[in-house]
Amino acid sequence: MRIEDELFNNIKNSDELTPSYEFVQQTRRKLNKEAEKYSRKKQTKKYSFYLVGTLSSLLLFSWIAFFGGFQYLTKSAKEMNTTLQTNQSSLMNSNQNTPIEIFIYHTHNTESFTPLLNIQDPAQAIHEEKNITLVGLQLVKALERRNIPALQDTTNIQQILKEKELSYSHSYTISRNIMEEALQQHKEIKLMIDLHRSAQKRSMTTTKVNGKDTAKITFVVSKLSKNYKENRKIAELLHQKLEKHYPTVSTGVWIKEGNETENTYNQDVFENTLLINLGGVENTLEEESRSVELLANVIKEVVEESK
Repeated sequence: MRIEDELFNNIKNSDELTPSYEFVQQTRRKLNKEAEKYSRKKQTKKYSFYLVGTLSSLLLFSWIAFFGGFQYLTKSAKEMNTTLQTNQSSLMNSNQNTPIEIFIYHTHNTESFTPLLNIQDPAQAIHEEKNITLVGLQLVKALERRNIPALQDTTNIQQILKEKELSYSHSYTISRNIMEEALQQHKEIKLMIDLHRSAQKRSMTTTKVNGKDTAKITFVVSKLSKNYKENRKIAELLHQKLEKHYPTVSTGVWIKEGNETENTYNQDVFENTLLINLGGVENTLEEESRSVELLANVIKEVVEESK
């Protein structure tokens, strides 16, 4: 230990070392060379980055301009938007935590009304936003005011058909998927309603209740459905209650025979499923709303009686 201490003291107390001029110059040259190498590498990476970016931009532009890229991007964006609408924003009810008893959806969601669109031609009464879904929303609110938890699906089924290049007849294929998903998520559903409006003239779809014009209601049941008896039973029950409390509002239960159509209207998916035509193409929203309140009243009666 003494030897090491003496050595340390000698180094500590020695004169300051001064490097030779030649050593300093050699060291400077080496540092300069290393700095030049580093700079060249940095410049090469920078130019490579710019080159790759430029080439990628040119390829992307060529794909969009000459190889159908724009159409692909447009289609993909629309499909993504449709998917988002279907999966995120299509289900509407005020209380997400309440068990749902009534599920309302719209297979022909763009069905609209000539007064609402301020047009004369019933064949043109089609609209992406101003349509039968507004009536469905009123029905949801009317039911919830009566303490009947309801859920409305507002999926733009007609837009999905366009995106997938499917015909109008495939509407029920899309709505079937919606029904099945709803039943998986809400096991407590008691009644499913596919809400439409009729294409008949105003004189056939309008009556008076308490002196006010009110849209008529028609229940449609497919005889081809395996749930035909159950669906007909619930339809006739609602019709009878409407007839009892508000005569002339219900036009009755329309049975679709096998020789008329091969469409079950998806009524085979769930035993209490109804297709309801609420009013017609020439009815106003006010007339639809009056009918909605009456329908909500009898639905409440049926739900309470089933408990």
